Amino acid sequence: MNPSMKRSAPFGIILLAVVFSWLPAQAQNSPVKADLVFQMYDVVYLTDFVDIKSQQLNPNISGIYLTISSSDATLKEKWVCVYVELHVQLRGESDQELMHAFTNNFDMMKFPVLAANNFSNSGSGPVSLRDGAGNYWENSSLRQRLEDMATKNPTAPPGKYTIRMEVREATSTNPNDKKVPSNAQVLGGDAKTVTVQYSTADEVFVEINDPKNGSFFSNLAPTFSWTSSAPVKLSVYEALTNHRSAQDALTGGSPCLVRKSYGDNPDFTGTSLTYPGNAERKLEQNKAYVLQVEGRVATNRGDVMRQSLPVVFRVTDDKVGQMLDNFLNSFSGSASATYATLRADPNNWVAWSPYGNTTLDGSTLTDVDLQNLINDLAKNSDLKIQLGVENQ
Repeated sequence: MNPSMKRSAPFGIILLAVVFSWLPAQAQNSPVKADLVFQMYDVVYLTDFVDIKSQQLNPNISGIYLTISSSDATLKEKWVCVYVELHVQLRGESDQELMHAFTNNFDMMKFPVLAANNFSNSGSGPVSLRDGAGNYWENSSLRQRLEDMATKNPTAPPGKYTIRMEVREATSTNPNDKKVPSNAQVLGGDAKTVTVQYSTADEVFVEINDPKNGSFFSNLAPTFSWTSSAPVKLSVYEALTNHRSAQDALTGGSPCLVRKSYGDNPDFTGTSLTYPGNAERKLEQNKAYVLQVEGRVATNRGDVMRQSLPVVFRVTDDKVGQMLDNFLNSFSGSASATYATLRADPNNWVAWSPYGNTTLDGSTLTDVDLQNLINDLAKNSDLKIQLGVENQ
């Protein structure tokens, strides 16, 4: 493998990560300020950054660069070089150094921004990795593992990657100087710990915990909860009488509520949300709604949304209907699932409407009497109950 090939792939593999946290290495009073900039991704397609066969970093990668500036406004010329050190901690493994290298000497006043192509090939431009013994080192076994992973999977392997860059005083103004500047004065620098979360967006799982499909709330500010390893978008739509499925409600109307836990100004954090008073539309009694939660996975090819199954819920203060719902949902076996499916069916999204009085053997039952009767029925495991639903 020739030197230029050796020096391109390791840095390319690291550059495709997404920044989740960063560790500033900038000295408080450094004469030089260095900022390492990355785009944010959860999944990265390696082949968009590196040609695996040729071992070459794509020189046209955008959104990845190092900016260098001086606090001395009178400075007209300043010769420096950049030291690069990369560490890899694959998921479930310990941290290992992948490589370190020096760029050639250059005037930072003429080249205040270094992009990916400045670290791809030796001698390819005015700023590149320095040639000569001692100026470049790599962990060949770790490099080979990463290349093997990249051959099998088009995305970067999950793990943590630490990138450290130091701007050092140049030992001369000769850009072709091959002397190793290991003891040169450090003028400034930056470091970032970057994380690739997933091998694929399919690893993200989203499930609504509460409410259950076909259940109800008695108040107009219910709390929703879900499980997701990714930030989410939560949407609530009203289920209308002309909707034949939950999907119809999600695609056939305007949302009552849309909130996101990602972006520059997220609406909330965590895995639960209470219906806010400033929602696009307030919830109403005796109406049905559909809730869906979508996990957002950011990739360098655009966002991918991982959707939960939609959940139908009702808002009602109908106490008798709530008692019946609780009772029928408590059945063992397939009975409760059958009832939940029944209540989630579009034809049954209307509330249980009060009609006359509840009587038993000619005696009127209060809500308390009915609840006690239902409780007694629930304790009798040998009791067989046959129910029918009629639309009148």
